[in-house]
Amino acid sequence: MARSDQEKKGTVTIKGVDKEVYRALVSLAKLWGKTAGELATQAFKLYLSITEAVGGAISSLGRALERAGDIISSTGLQVVSGIGRLELDRATLRAAEKPLLLMGIKRLVVKPNVEPELLKEKVMGIVDCEVVEVPPGPLMAEVLKKCRFVGEVAVLDEGEEERGEEALLPLLEEGEEERERH
Repeated sequence: MARSDQEKKGTVTIKGVDKEVYRALVSLAKLWGKTAGELATQAFKLYLSITEAVGGAISSLGRALERAGDIISSTGLQVVSGIGRLELDRATLRAAEKPLLLMGIKRLVVKPNVEPELLKEKVMGIVDCEVVEVPPGPLMAEVLKKCRFVGEVAVLDEGEEERGEEALLPLLEEGEEERERH
C-alpha cells in the first residue's frame, strides 16, 4: 500500500549544510513560490538521477558530489523547470543550443513529430514531472530512459495528437447546421 504524501514528508535534520548554500536555496524557493523543503527534495532527486546516470563509475559519496558538479558544468545543461504545461516539439528541440534538463513540470507533452534520435541527443533528463504524455511508438522507449521521479507516463490517444483548429472546423460546421434546422 502506497503511503500518502503527508506520510512521506517529515522533519529531516542534515548536519554540515553550508549556510550560504542553504540561504540561497531558501531565496530561490521564495522566488519560485515553493518551500525550501520542496526545492531541496527536487535537488535531491536531481542529484540521485545524475548519479544513477553515471552509474558504477562513482565509488564514494564525496566523489559522487564532485562528479555530479563536473557533469553539469561540462555539459552546459539548460534547465527548464517550474512550468505547468510544456509541449515539446521538433522545432523546439532543434533550437536548443544545450542539452535540456526538464524538471518540475506538471504536464509535459512530447509531440508526435519528435524523432527518438533527436530526443536522445537534446534531452538529458525528465525529472520530477507529474505527467509525461508521449505518442505511441518507438519514442516511448526513449522517453522512458530519460524519466526519473515521474508520477505518470501516459500514451497520447491518436486523436489527441491530431487535434487542432482544423479538426474542430467540421464540429463547428455541424453545430451551425443543427442550429439552422431549429
